[in-house]
Amino acid sequence: MQGTVRGAVERGVAVFRGIPYAAAPVGARRFRAPEPPEPWEGVRETVAFGPTAPKRPYTPPLDRLLPDPEVAGDEWLNLNVWTPSTGAGGLPVLVWIHGGSLLHGSSAVPVYDGSAFARDGVVLVSVNYRLGVEGFGLFPDAPANRGLLDQLAALEWVRDNIAAFGGDPDRVTVAGESAGRSPSRPCWRRSVRRACSGGRCSRAGRPPP
Repeated sequence: MQGTVRGAVERGVAVFRGIPYAAAPVGARRFRAPEPPEPWEGVRETVAFGPTAPKRPYTPPLDRLLPDPEVAGDEWLNLNVWTPSTGAGGLPVLVWIHGGSLLHGSSAVPVYDGSAFARDGVVLVSVNYRLGVEGFGLFPDAPANRGLLDQLAALEWVRDNIAAFGGDPDRVTVAGESAGRSPSRPCWRRSVRRACSGGRCSRAGRPPP
């Protein structure tokens, strides 16, 4: 990690929100593969959710089922961690990737709160990634599927940093719903394993036939 973070304890669970796992995808980086975040000095407050990627709002009835706040800012490539205790060690880790047809959604949707998992002894990580044109538009001289490359960068962050939050990098499960199941698709399995190299990274859920 590129600096020190300070979260909050909420109902007995340690929560860290908006931790950057890659540099802000703006300017020359807008259509590039994700790059490491810039280091920071001092202590970074990670209590509130970080910026959400530009996205289309959900239409009824999903707008009521999945209320999705928009958080302004450029550092869309961020993640959140819920953990029973940063002083723990060897806890299983669940990485949650939100769905939304690659056009909607964010990790700030209330139903994705990871407190219940943390109270059961699981470190939960939820991830924001580029959506729509920024994440999946095809352009000359730009890598395709940038939003999926963001997800792989987040998994690499988990591999390198989750031990500091009580998690075991050798016990990571990747899960998601709808478009968030992309890491379970056959064409991405090798890349997911590589991002989690050194540990056992499993996938929850299967793609449709």
